[in-house]
Amino acid sequence: MVEPLQGLMRDFDNDGFVDVLLTGDMPGQLWRNNGNKTFTLQTGRWAPSRQPPLPWAI
Repeated sequence: MVEPLQGLMRDFDNDGFVDVLLTGDMPGQLWRNNGNKTFTLQTGRWAPSRQPPLPWAI
């Protein structure tokens, strides 16, 4: 099992609900807040690229 090294909570899709981005020694995962106390793993347009992980900070 791979452990995420960084979690970022922001409203990435500007819908008013805080989404979660997980990055680390794995491909990034963007979890979109559905607004009903559940999250959906995003694929396609809102999904992070499948490139090798890069270190970054905010």
